[in-house]
Amino acid sequence: MRKLAVMAALLVAGAAYADDQLGSTQQETKEAGQAAARDTKQGANEAKDWSKDQAAKADQKANEAGDRMQTTAQESGKTAESKDQMAQSGQAAEMKKDSFDIDGKVSKVSSSRLTVARKDAPAATLHVDHTTKVEVDGKQAHLSELKPGQDVKASFNLKGDKPTAIEIKAEKMKGEKDSTSTTPSTTPGSTTPSNK
Repeated sequence: MRKLAVMAALLVAGAAYADDQLGSTQQETKEAGQAAARDTKQGANEAKDWSKDQAAKADQKANEAGDRMQTTAQESGKTAESKDQMAQSGQAAEMKKDSFDIDGKVSKVSSSRLTVARKDAPAATLHVDHTTKVEVDGKQAHLSELKPGQDVKASFNLKGDKPTAIEIKAEKMKGEKDSTSTTPSTTPGSTTPSNK
């Protein structure tokens, strides 16, 4: 009997120990679950705050970009007074992006063509139309004001297979009087129409 009593005591002690361990494990599991819930909630709040911050930054950048576009548009003359001016400037910009530049001296001028003699290349003949902008010493001029021997820089593009001048800038020849004061005013790039 004594053995039975010792075994019973050991069983009761073992059961108490197991119950104590089980309670401890359940408490640890409960605490771990609560900690995980806290961490998840905290992570969700941080993600929410980060998303709000990113959205605010994106809005700010969009507003800044809009302001820059508006300023650029105003500075580049996009607030033109008429639709024709805007269309012409748009066409000139489109033509300018595919343009080529040459410089040299005026060799020959007619009502619709300009021939430029270049140093290390053959002379180039450019067609001139109503969209061509002509300047002499930075002032608006007419193609007929250009004279052989004048230094000239021109940008052109290829319309079909013929080089067409977009812009022609020339300098007055030394000793030449200012002829622009006696020349009737013309619209930018206007030329005398040729009869073909």
